[in-house]
Amino acid sequence: MISRFLKQTVSITPKASFDKWGNPVAGTAVSASARVQSIEDRIQTTPDTFVEVSLAVWLDGSASISNDDTLTFDSSAHRVVKVKNLYDISGDLEHIKVYCI
Repeated sequence: MISRFLKQTVSITPKASFDKWGNPVAGTAVSASARVQSIEDRIQTTPDTFVEVSLAVWLDGSASISNDDTLTFDSSAHRVVKVKNLYDISGDLEHIKVYCI
């Protein structure tokens, strides 16, 4: 149902592993249809941590994305800090909302 609103394209580069300093090491990028919106917001990522986010992205429920992945839109790379799975009334995954810095 959300697919008709996903008119933009993003590139999702998953983290393959972490280096010895704890920084994510990139895997192979994939493209996905999305709805991208610039925002200025503060979200809670853990019970004690708040971060300033600059991008909200809606993806189809079939997209594979997680925290610390890199999402590229309009040639700008953003780090994913929160992934929210959103379900329909029957309990099926409808879409994913992602917050990036």
